[in-house]
Amino acid sequence: MAITFIKLEKFTTESKYFTFDFSGETEIAGGDTIASFLSLVAYPPTGLTLGIPALSGTSKVLVKISDGVGDVLYTLYCTVQTTGGSILTLEGDLFISKPKV
Repeated sequence: MAITFIKLEKFTTESKYFTFDFSGETEIAGGDTIASFLSLVAYPPTGLTLGIPALSGTSKVLVKISDGVGDVLYTLYCTVQTTGGSILTLEGDLFISKPKV
């Protein structure tokens, strides 16, 4: 299982779409494609609302993320299976900022 790191950021009041792009993974770059989405997990698991992930093309997963606790750093793990049977995971840090007043 390969883990690639990405960095994300949003405000507590925003709902934002984020893309987990697997195209840089060796298997996908070699011609394999995403067959199915397996999981999206957030740590810590409280306060963040994760929408239903959707496959975008043959190498990306798109998910709407909203809410979250201000000044908290969440770690997200998005896991997929390829048509060739490989299990791939992207790890992303999502920082939730408090809106400026």
